[in-house]
Amino acid sequence: MWVEQCEDKWEHLCALADFSLALTESIQEINKHSFNNFELRIGISHGSVVAGVIGAKKPQYDIWGKTVNLASRMDSTGVSGRIQVPEETYLILKDQGFAFDYRGEIYVKGISEQEGKIKTYFLLGRVQPNPFILPPRRLPGQYSLAAVVLGLVQSLNRQRQKQLLNDSNNTGIIKGHYNRRTLLTPSGPEPAAQVEGTDKSELP
Repeated sequence: MWVEQCEDKWEHLCALADFSLALTESIQEINKHSFNNFELRIGISHGSVVAGVIGAKKPQYDIWGKTVNLASRMDSTGVSGRIQVPEETYLILKDQGFAFDYRGEIYVKGISEQEGKIKTYFLLGRVQPNPFILPPRRLPGQYSLAAVVLGLVQSLNRQRQKQLLNDSNNTGIIKGHYNRRTLLTPSGPEPAAQVEGTDKSELP
C-alpha cells in the first residue's frame, strides 16, 4: 500500500527524502576518498506556498509562506550530518517506508510564537528500498568528486614532467625581432649568435 501512496499523492515528498539521503551518502563517499570530514545539514518541510514573479527590472521567481520558513528553520536548527523534519512531514513519510528518530520539541522562530514548540524528527533512511529507483552499477568512488579531482591533478603532473624532460633534452629557439634569432641553452637564455640585416622572408 505504501508503494501506491508514494507513487501517487506524495511521490514528490518521497523523491525529496530520497534525494536528501542520497546527498548524505555522496558526501560520505567524497570524505572517504578526499580525507575530509564534510557534513550536510538538511531540513525538509511540506505544505502550501505562495509563488510568483517579483521585480520590474530584474524579474525573479520566488516562493513565500509558512512552509518555506519552516523548511529553513528545520535546516538552521538542525544538526550537522542529520536530516530534520517537522511532525507533519514525519507522519506522512513514516508510512512511505522511511525510518525516523524522534528528536524532541524545539523553538522555531516565526512559528512557535503562535503555535508553541515544534516536534521534530531525524530522517534515518528507508525501511524498505525505493521501488522507483534502480541503484547504478559502478565501482566505489568511480565518479566521486574526489576521484575526478585526483585524476585531473595526476594528468597535470604527468604533463609537467614530460615538459621538463623535453626542455632538459632539447635546445629551444625564441624568435624576437624579425631580423634577430637568439639561441637558448639549457642553462638559460644566452645569446649565442645574431644575424643582422636579414630580410623577414628569409627566416624559417
